[in-house]
Amino acid sequence: ETGIEHSEIINGGGTSKSPSSFSNRPQHHAKIIEASFALEGLTCAVCVNAVNQAVTSIGPDKGLNVDSVDVRLLPEPTLTVEYDATRMDEDVITDVIEDIGFGVT
Repeated sequence: ETGIEHSEIINGGGTSKSPSSFSNRPQHHAKIIEASFALEGLTCAVCVNAVNQAVTSIGPDKGLNVDSVDVRLLPEPTLTVEYDATRMDEDVITDVIEDIGFGVT
């Protein structure tokens, strides 16, 4: 069992609109997912900031809702983020975290 949790919060058919922090592209059928990741190796606010900056750098052009990025140290180190699953997958997020030296379970 992994520490990654997902929930679909918007199924982009019909009249659903993407959050404003997504890129201003023509409307498409977005599938917005909220995912939570358990993080390893975070010990301080500098670590939290590093993960926040790394994940935010993925950007809205790739389908990340940059306003949704929430990195927490306590009670357990976690990342919660929303992304458009039709434009990216969770591997993009986990790769960027691992690239800066933290674990994702």
